[in-house]
Amino acid sequence: MNLKTKDFFYVGIQLMLFVVYLFNVNLFILKTPYVISIIGLLLIIAGFSILLLAVLQLNKNHSPFPTPK
Repeated sequence: MNLKTKDFFYVGIQLMLFVVYLFNVNLFILKTPYVISIIGLLLIIAGFSILLLAVLQLNKNHSPFPTPK
């Protein structure tokens, strides 16, 4: 696989966004109703399930780089 500079650039951006996500920044606090919290939790579970299925289907073709194999 021929990796280009843009591939490493995109992976670097992903890494930076992940690190920023780890910090707990409380710019404002929202009070959400209980029903919306439950709906959000169900959406997170559904999204994680889709992610897991996608990774399992990609098998050996899975790569963090945007250039296809």
